[in-house]
Amino acid sequence: MHGSSAPSTGISSMVKVFAATKPGMPCDDLVAALHSHPEIDLVGVGVNGRETVDAIRSSSLDALLFGEEFADLARTIRLSADIPLNSSPTMVLAADDISKPIIVRSIACGFDGVVSMSDHVSSTAERLVNIVNGGHRLVDEPFLGQLNYTPGLLVRSLVTSGTIEAGVMDLVGAGLDDVAIAETLGMSIQQVRNSIENLLRANGLASRTHLAVARASHIVIPDFA
Repeated sequence: MHGSSAPSTGISSMVKVFAATKPGMPCDDLVAALHSHPEIDLVGVGVNGRETVDAIRSSSLDALLFGEEFADLARTIRLSADIPLNSSPTMVLAADDISKPIIVRSIACGFDGVVSMSDHVSSTAERLVNIVNGGHRLVDEPFLGQLNYTPGLLVRSLVTSGTIEAGVMDLVGAGLDDVAIAETLGMSIQQVRNSIENLLRANGLASRTHLAVARASHIVIPDFA
């Protein structure tokens, strides 16, 4: 997968990387290759969420590299470790290829960039450094603009103005429609719709569906706290 005769990439920056992957998974080969790469400081490897959260809290890291098998765990780690979006360390997914579905899933789970495990290790390392330095931003992919997509959809700490809006948000996340929410909370349908519009605006979400998905996916595992 990773050859040894690729030309020099000219990388001038070194990044401190912690990798999260399971033994025997495809990302293991990439992690082993990066370990010996002169431009990458691989400070550790975690095989579960706790080890990764401990590394975030105890180390000064530039990037967290996750294998695809840990993609969903990454968003839970970000929530549980109270890591805001667009903060250090940079979240990077190692995927078989960089396709549109992978990009959408990565942004939804809170990743800042994607590297391909099928590339030569020098190219992967160069892209990793560029992601950390802001040279490769998933949110700048042109096709995303056509989707009316909300970056970081699954890792948002949702904001409400009070208990009424919190109740509306909970019921939207539970899948209730506006009529059912109004009946449950003793509100008019217009009040429910106004609350939903306020929630969308306050949280920078593009649609009611995005609010429902974000609320339903906001899971914090106490063991990581």
